[in-house]
Amino acid sequence: MFRQKVSAACSEADVVINVAHCDDTDFAAAVLEGMKLRFERTGRRPVLVHTSGALLIADGAHGSLNPETAANPFDDADEERVRDIPPDAPHRPVDNMVFAADEEGYINGWIICPPTIYGANSGPILRDSGQTRFIVEMAITANQGVYMGDGSATWDNVHIDDLLDLYELVIANGLRSSADTRTLKPSPHTKFFLVSSGKHTWGELTSVVAQALYERGVIPTAQTRGASYVESIKLHPWAMFFSDNSFSLPTRAKNLGWRPKHLQWRTDIHHDVTRILEIRAALSSG
Repeated sequence: MFRQKVSAACSEADVVINVAHCDDTDFAAAVLEGMKLRFERTGRRPVLVHTSGALLIADGAHGSLNPETAANPFDDADEERVRDIPPDAPHRPVDNMVFAADEEGYINGWIICPPTIYGANSGPILRDSGQTRFIVEMAITANQGVYMGDGSATWDNVHIDDLLDLYELVIANGLRSSADTRTLKPSPHTKFFLVSSGKHTWGELTSVVAQALYERGVIPTAQTRGASYVESIKLHPWAMFFSDNSFSLPTRAKNLGWRPKHLQWRTDIHHDVTRILEIRAALSSG
């Protein structure tokens, strides 16, 4: 029943933005099924903007800076490198479904891969970044900020409002290209966007979180420490998702005119901790 509802809704839309789940292949199949019906009925390819994630290019470093990764940042304008992302990489199964549907010709598919997202959202529902929330949860469990390894592993980040600016650019570009039937369809791999407006080490991010928690009396110290992979996983089952390296070059976004404006991630993360605590309190109370 749920799949039928998703498919039916997507069959009525010229633009579908998937921010629901980047790994649910059944959900993605329902979305694509509906969009195919839309194409067959109208003869015009509907636009799909699928949200994937930077975990696609994580290097499995488990807490330490990988000099090779740092020296070879992933440029999303390198179509061959985009094609060569392993099919078993996180998020890749759904990405490949989008690529295949675009190749088949019944959608105009675009994929955006955000890194760590920070900053307060302006919508009606209070949301928070998963990775920052995991670090908060880990610190509360350990009574101290904890990072994996030596904390030097480095990851990309972006403010939520800057990310939304990119979605607007991609949607506008997608609608224009769907309307223009005179030009050849580009390869779907040229509509794959990595996102980065700044970088942090996991040690730095943990330190900012720990300081914020300490100032609010949640943990007894602002000091942080490293932990082994095994200990980190015991403290938080998803610790591997905030311990690797990601070095992205968002060339395609910049070519569309994307210019991020929010670059003070430390200040914004500090405020994010307050929001995460408020959400935790609201959930626990009712």
